[in-house]
Amino acid sequence: MATRPLAQLAIELEGAQQALIGTARELEEQRAADEATYAKALCTRFMVQGAIERSSNLAVEALGGMAFIRSNEVAYLLAASRAICFHPISRATAVPLLAGFLRDSLAAHG
Repeated sequence: MATRPLAQLAIELEGAQQALIGTARELEEQRAADEATYAKALCTRFMVQGAIERSSNLAVEALGGMAFIRSNEVAYLLAASRAICFHPISRATAVPLLAGFLRDSLAAHG
């Protein structure tokens, strides 16, 4: 694998892992999540979802078109990497909740 795709994969996956660890630590320390922590957790979830999508695309691209065509496993794994987008809470439901929280938070601090 070329240097650039490998480095980009590492950046995407390490960033996602660190965000998850930080969010989990914050939730664990609070014991009961408030709205701000819940909003951060939702943002982290969707950031990780994007990192998985970008990483999967980079990995398949780095394998090359012939590997994709020859292997049913590569296509299956690429499709499986998209399963997180079907896990509740959907982006369509989360975005208005997050936007409302952010508006209220800005109004309270502005």
